[in-house]
Amino acid sequence: MCSSDLGLGLSISRHLVERMGGRIWVESDAGRGSLFAFELPAPAPAATVPRPSSVSVNLRGLRALVCDGDATNRLILREMLGGWGAAVDEVAAAGEIARRLDRERYDILVVACDLAAGGSELVRTVRAQHAAGRLIVLVIAADATPADDATRLTLGITAVLVRPIKRRDLLEALSLALGAADWNAERARRAAPSVEPRHLSILVADDAEDGRLLVAAYLADSGHTVDFAADGAQAIATATGARYDIIFMDLEMPEVDGLAATRAIREHERAAGAPPASILVLTAHALPEYEERALEAGANGILVKPIRKPTLLDAIARATEPTPPAPTRVHVAVTPTVAPLVPGFLANRKKDAQAARSSLRRRDFHALWVLAHTMKGLGSSYGFDGISDIGGDMERAAQAHDEAALGHSIDALDRYLSQVDYSVAS
Repeated sequence: MCSSDLGLGLSISRHLVERMGGRIWVESDAGRGSLFAFELPAPAPAATVPRPSSVSVNLRGLRALVCDGDATNRLILREMLGGWGAAVDEVAAAGEIARRLDRERYDILVVACDLAAGGSELVRTVRAQHAAGRLIVLVIAADATPADDATRLTLGITAVLVRPIKRRDLLEALSLALGAADWNAERARRAAPSVEPRHLSILVADDAEDGRLLVAAYLADSGHTVDFAADGAQAIATATGARYDIIFMDLEMPEVDGLAATRAIREHERAAGAPPASILVLTAHALPEYEERALEAGANGILVKPIRKPTLLDAIARATEPTPPAPTRVHVAVTPTVAPLVPGFLANRKKDAQAARSSLRRRDFHALWVLAHTMKGLGSSYGFDGISDIGGDMERAAQAHDEAALGHSIDALDRYLSQVDYSVAS
């Protein structure tokens, strides 16, 4: 850059800084160079009310009824509410609500309706039979108007949420409702059918004593029966001599490694006609080939060390979940323009799910955030709003380094992809 160019740049900079009420200066040292600096006055930041950063809800023991004419929207709400522990039922028609509420006890009603076009009468009918202290009512609307606030207060609607539903908005509405003075969450939980906690038989095979002691500490207050094996041979002898619900199998053990032990246990189960245990391989290697080897040996999955207590408990919960019912189909109508691209788009999302699991095992939260952010932006562009919503949930979980929530989001993506089909809109 020539000196005339530098002088012109400095003149423009000085003009801009002085127009904004600031000052600009230069400090020079012979042989060392020059330092250019400026100061600008800045107004005091406006007072803001920060949104809570750690809102959470526990809906375990509560039942939710979702009413929406769109199957995809019902699926999204089911995933959100179910992820927080609620038992969720669905109806497509508003006329079904009264019948279901009369027949069964629900704690939460989420209904998509237009309050100005019959929706308020629907809620009024519900409230005539179910007081605000016994049933939380959330309305999903295409938009919100000032009149909706008056209607909400008059009818005892907990919140009116505008599409597209954001996970945080639903979370905060439920959190406020559960904390309201007229809502007795404990009474609702006691009224729900009690479920006895399942006590599991767990075998932990690890040649490292410190590893065995750590798992023992994690499960000390779980109520489960936990046995230990110090090597692969002992793991085979123990697992074939008793029935275990879950086996945590270290990959690298002397003499008989975890893969050989897993194959031997699976062979014994087949020969004896015994129900298979859920075998999870423990390894410090997060590379995909290690998971492939574990699955080929007969394992149900892997856990990457170091293993934290929430990760272990979540793995136990997943391993003992009942087999879900056959999934209902989710139908999407796509435009003629994108229709030729949809098969490749969905195939790439299946690859995303595999890549996400690999990144989660490595705890590569940045890679997960990038993948989720891309998925959130692309889904609705192709007509698949459910993919965008799952991407948004995954993005937030990646930012929070929430491994359990990431696992649930990846499971939700797998389920959505297995359920979705499409046709070309006319």
